[in-house]
Amino acid sequence: LGFAIAVGDFGFRTFNSAVIAEYMLEGEVRPFRLEADGEPSKHLYLRHKWRLTEPPEQAWIKLVGHDVIEVWVNGRRAGYTPPVGFKRTTGVVMDISPLMHGGENSIAIHVAQLVLDRPPAVSVEGECRFADGSSRPLNDPEEWKAASVYERDGPYWYETEFNDEHWAEPTLGAPEEWRAQVSLPPGAITHPRLAKWISPPAATDRAA
Repeated sequence: LGFAIAVGDFGFRTFNSAVIAEYMLEGEVRPFRLEADGEPSKHLYLRHKWRLTEPPEQAWIKLVGHDVIEVWVNGRRAGYTPPVGFKRTTGVVMDISPLMHGGENSIAIHVAQLVLDRPPAVSVEGECRFADGSSRPLNDPEEWKAASVYERDGPYWYETEFNDEHWAEPTLGAPEEWRAQVSLPPGAITHPRLAKWISPPAATDRAA
């Protein structure tokens, strides 16, 4: 059976060109995890909330984990990864700049377990870049909060206004080599935007 599946997969990839090019996220990561009462949970909920004096010029986030990942930015569902099976990881890289604003901002992540005896885990990378050239990383575990249950206390757990003071700090796991397929070239999202408008701000045609 395994041989037949392998041959079928090889034939499909050889004679049917992929509609979406295959791009990979790969390398060493230290995933976020959570243990509740000493036992792994089947769900991992993460939140990061911070205040900005102005919107970033560029903001992105890159996630790799298992077995399925959902992302909200400022209360809006921004991304979802395909679920994966045994010994596989899933991932997503996204530009979240349009969803950011001055004031309180939040990123919320849900990671669910689908495979037996493999608790949810996710590596988080990201950055906000500002007009003055400064930047702010989004992967410091001390700035994230974690829980193992879905909550609603007024606002839902993924909304910016939700009070997460009672949530724990996630555990930073040991280094692992992970690899996940994504639908976009990661560098196109994460590399700094170097192009600038050279026309005066008051110009109406915005010609470069």
